[in-house]
Amino acid sequence: MKRNSTEAGALLTGIGYEYEYLEDAQFGDQPAPNPKYEKTSNSTAFLYINYGVTDKLSVEAILPWRSVVNNKILYENPSFIRRTSGIGDLILLGRYSYSFFDQALQVNVGIGAKLATGRLDKPDPSGKRISDNLQIGSGTIDPVFSIFASTSSLNSKWLITGNMISKISSGPNIYGYEYGNEYHYSLGLSYDRSDILFLQAKLDYIYTFRDTDEYGMRVKRERGGRWLYAVPGFGLRVHPELILDVEFPLSLYQYVNESQLVSPGYLRMNLTYTPEI
Repeated sequence: MKRNSTEAGALLTGIGYEYEYLEDAQFGDQPAPNPKYEKTSNSTAFLYINYGVTDKLSVEAILPWRSVVNNKILYENPSFIRRTSGIGDLILLGRYSYSFFDQALQVNVGIGAKLATGRLDKPDPSGKRISDNLQIGSGTIDPVFSIFASTSSLNSKWLITGNMISKISSGPNIYGYEYGNEYHYSLGLSYDRSDILFLQAKLDYIYTFRDTDEYGMRVKRERGGRWLYAVPGFGLRVHPELILDVEFPLSLYQYVNESQLVSPGYLRMNLTYTPEI
């Protein structure tokens, strides 16, 4: 819960993990056939570091490690598995904090970039390059923007938060593939049950544009859509300087362009360490 606060000289480090398993096909917002029994698992572990340059300005780096496994049945190969793993695209952000209404409302604005540090040429078992949506890197440097706002109750037991982060495509990669813009929104409520335990509930909304191929000449089908999640969770202050929070985003509504794999939800965890200064 301290990740978006800023204090000069403060160093915040953390690790996180996300896991999602997709096996159900959907067309728009309706179930669809999956004749090849295609399944995909996405795992992401990440390291983040935030340093307070001043009481208002901080810098942050987020380094992901991704693993993608896609399995489907083909006529010539009953168990066709495509795997890729490694360091993903590094995100660098500068954050600036504002206070309003005698510090009752805290607003944090971030601007930065997603770098092209992830691999994007992993081949499948036949030697052919894996499709772009299964690669762990994008191959482009894209601007990233974020806004985080929070306010707490007078007794500081309740915390209301709002968050928006967007990734804007800067153009196609060396293969002519361009990922669509992404927008992530979140509205949350947290309650301190005790000095150790806090409970939280959120609504997350994700909107992604379609991708394009052949240097913008062809719009990709089966890419992009809208997702709405209810996110229950809890957190543990296992030490004054160490916080664990666990969230379970559960799908409320999904609308995907053409036929895509979807999941009922996924797992998200963070462990944050903030030493006293």
